[in-house]
Amino acid sequence: MNKGYIKRLLLFISIFAIPLVVLSCSDSLNTQAGSTDVSSKPTAPVSISYQLAGPVKPDKEVTITIYIKARADIDDLLLRLKASEGLDITSEKNEIYMDQLKRNSTATVKIKVMALKEGHHLLKIILTGKINGNTIGRAIAIPVSTTEAPERVQKGAGTVTTDSEGKRIIIMPAQEEGD
Repeated sequence: MNKGYIKRLLLFISIFAIPLVVLSCSDSLNTQAGSTDVSSKPTAPVSISYQLAGPVKPDKEVTITIYIKARADIDDLLLRLKASEGLDITSEKNEIYMDQLKRNSTATVKIKVMALKEGHHLLKIILTGKINGNTIGRAIAIPVSTTEAPERVQKGAGTVTTDSEGKRIIIMPAQEEGD
């Protein structure tokens, strides 16, 4: 064989063949490392609404009806409840297992709570389930305010005016720093 031919063959292998093998191996490794058991949409395809039965008064039990409507078939549905400080969940369970909810069906859950003091409280709801083996979830907070609680008023941060074109302009108060 010709020595020049062997040198060119070795040069070809080192320039093209070895990087191709390394590149093809690295692609297969990246594919395996990138595949996980996580849903591409971790938010549960459900809508959660609620209805508060009557006014909330301290030390009086009130019922909150929660409506959960599924937009997909969901398995292993679990509803967890957590109350903020000053609100007590008087229902028997803080976790409600619903097994399965079919697409376009609605589940109704009644929760009893009691405000321990005047004010604004939150009932936090965390809903988890599985779609095709992937875990999904949704969380909301239901405001529970007593009848005597003062209204929440946002502080004015400035004034709102409109310019000659009708666009809104917010004028903020100046804050000076220094001595």
